[in-house]
Amino acid sequence: MSAFTSPTFLNEYYLTTCNFDDIQGRAGQEFSVKFQPYSNKGLWIDGAIFSRGANIASQSQRNAIKTNWVDIAPGDAIFMKPAIMYVNRINLQFQKILQSVVGFFYQDLPGSKVQVNLIGGNLKVIESHTFEDKGYAGFIIPDVYIWEVQILSAHKTQVQSNKLLIDDISFGNKKLPNP
Repeated sequence: MSAFTSPTFLNEYYLTTCNFDDIQGRAGQEFSVKFQPYSNKGLWIDGAIFSRGANIASQSQRNAIKTNWVDIAPGDAIFMKPAIMYVNRINLQFQKILQSVVGFFYQDLPGSKVQVNLIGGNLKVIESHTFEDKGYAGFIIPDVYIWEVQILSAHKTQVQSNKLLIDDISFGNKKLPNP
């Protein structure tokens, strides 16, 4: 299984990490075509806004990104079974070089489970994993490259939605040399 719940599994890789501390003055700023502060690192973020002082259980513990919009999906779409679901979604896309390792801290404030879909360069789902409402989600896929990561949480009411946060996104595609 390629999924894990501790960032230590990524210690064997060269990593780029985005912890959002460098964009302090952008509270409430939506990630969009005009605002992609990590595009120079090859990361494009969609469906999120910058949230100062989010203070989730991440390593940097200060700032995070939060879902900015909600998809409406038919019931039984992800985790629950009402007629309509409200689905929070954050997309992470790798623009320059596809990645083989990705990890991040997450928290869904209403306490829903979080689903993570890994999309390959052929735009098909490589893997899909479900995690508890908060923690760390990490992936090592050595033989297939990850083009996009979809992070989803479903809620029964729209009031509960827009509460999915992520922080300390790390990614890479090259192992460190053996000592």
